[in-house]
Amino acid sequence: MFWRRACQADPYNQESIKILSRKAALAVRRPSPARRPHLHHISAGIELLKAVALHGIVVLHIAMALACPEPVLAAASSTIDTPTSAGATSLSARIRHVVGGILGHARWPRQPEHLQLCLTGASRYEQALMDVPLPGAPPMASQTLPFDSPQLLTQCHAVYIGTLATPQRTRLVASLVGRPILTIREQGGTCVDGTLFCLHIRDDAIFFEINLDSVARSGLRIDPRVLAVPHTDPLPAQGH
Repeated sequence: MFWRRACQADPYNQESIKILSRKAALAVRRPSPARRPHLHHISAGIELLKAVALHGIVVLHIAMALACPEPVLAAASSTIDTPTSAGATSLSARIRHVVGGILGHARWPRQPEHLQLCLTGASRYEQALMDVPLPGAPPMASQTLPFDSPQLLTQCHAVYIGTLATPQRTRLVASLVGRPILTIREQGGTCVDGTLFCLHIRDDAIFFEINLDSVARSGLRIDPRVLAVPHTDPLPAQGH
């Protein structure tokens, strides 16, 4: 597990918090007054770290820069035990578990009675994600929409982004940034484009990153225990 913040600023803006411990011991440098506006990122990072440490997840490296405009990213990983022919089924189940867990650990400014999950772009896991409710998620419905549908902005509490051409994805994410909409990107790249959660799917593992800046702008609240979701076994879907 790692935390990362990429910076292109001068050396004075690259002082960072570094935590290098298998027991999650913290070594925090005191920030200067000029850096205090960024303390909400540090606080969020420390709270997430504490939650992960409480769940027994080994912390290998955490590094966050304090004064650069790029987003703070958190990441967690999950290894799947069966990467063989049955692995595709296991991976689909794990995707359902991870996405459902993310939704279950999120709170909206106006919490809906039923979540609306919208899928856009091509995804090999579309059928698995359309089979709702997802394990660990609240009551919900799901639908597929084109990437340029205005309904993505007005009817969706969460948007799962599959494969899109870069200009299409950039346009979509830009339209969602700052709205109380939880975005999950399936593959490729990092969350620096403004997506809240980015999945990285391998043959035998799932990794995800969290863009804390985008979370703050969205107005959503994310339970820090979300980082433990990939390390837990899939739950049975509610209502099945």
